[in-house]
Amino acid sequence: MGIQLKREHLNKLVSILEQIPRFRTVEKRVGFIDEIFYGEVRGDQIKANIALEGSPHDAAITLIMFLTRFGQNRAGQESLGLLIKTMQTYTGEGEHADFLRFMFDFYPLHVTPTAVKGIVSWFGSENEDSVAEKIIGENTLRPIRYLELALLASKAVAKIISPSGTGTGFLVGSNLMMTNHHVISSQSQAENSEVLFNYQLDIHNQPCSSISCLSKKNGLFYTNPRQNGLDFTIFEIESPPKDYTPLTLKSSRVEIDDRVSIIQHPGGRMKEFSMQNNFVAFSDSNVVQYYTSTEPGSSGSPVFNDQFEVVGIHHSGGNLLDTTLMRKYLRNGGSSMVAIINDLKLNAPQIYSDLTIG
Repeated sequence: MGIQLKREHLNKLVSILEQIPRFRTVEKRVGFIDEIFYGEVRGDQIKANIALEGSPHDAAITLIMFLTRFGQNRAGQESLGLLIKTMQTYTGEGEHADFLRFMFDFYPLHVTPTAVKGIVSWFGSENEDSVAEKIIGENTLRPIRYLELALLASKAVAKIISPSGTGTGFLVGSNLMMTNHHVISSQSQAENSEVLFNYQLDIHNQPCSSISCLSKKNGLFYTNPRQNGLDFTIFEIESPPKDYTPLTLKSSRVEIDDRVSIIQHPGGRMKEFSMQNNFVAFSDSNVVQYYTSTEPGSSGSPVFNDQFEVVGIHHSGGNLLDTTLMRKYLRNGGSSMVAIINDLKLNAPQIYSDLTIG
């Protein structure tokens, strides 16, 4: 008999599904559907009859409507419930997660909601019941060097205290800091700002000794404004910490479904990082959009790839325009380092010559 969705619930479900990174292309949708119906009784029948072509929006409508009509995958279990259960593993916490939980309460889906991915594929010949230790859902294993790279990179990240408020910045040259234009918009603002390195807790949960640096009077300065621009500023500081290495700026863009981490001073607090639920949702030559968590005060933070090279500078969050789909989505976003490097090469060659570019 299937499930009859209310129109507003259908629209909300479509909106969430089309934003999931694994639903962005036809090829990725195939893997996503395999994940949903792996080992299910009528899984092959469902997969053989689902049309996955078209835009994420159109494919989401097609898939949801097909599953509402298809009905139960096995006795007492709605196939639509399996889709929503899988969607939960991609939404984290927040409004979307609350709505998906609501769907299980409102409709007779007869599937236990979960926030943990099921086992997608076996790396061996065992059957599912005999598996003791395997990759479950997404492979979250990382080499330990990942943490070492993060710690090294974190030393170059500092809290910015400017006349306009607090933000985050990072060392990009021997004595050059980068932050957002809306954090520091002029040389006079820079000269009245403080850069605070090592503002963080130690392993005993005690404050470290922070290192304060000031902007150099009449030092190097360049800014690209926020309005229709890249929203970044570079300024020269006096006496930076001697053993702090400037970050490497990446000259190639990240791709959708890549992961990006952000080291930051959210809310002006001591240094924190976000390395989970951090997929890239959209990327072009000027813009990077992602699900990595930030707060006010994170403006000017470096956006890192998995090698802890800087691929962007964070500047905002909210309903951001995805120019591929021409729709707005709730995401965080920043300026692509590709565009920033090109701008500096053209308009600030002295600063450009001091950068480390990878």
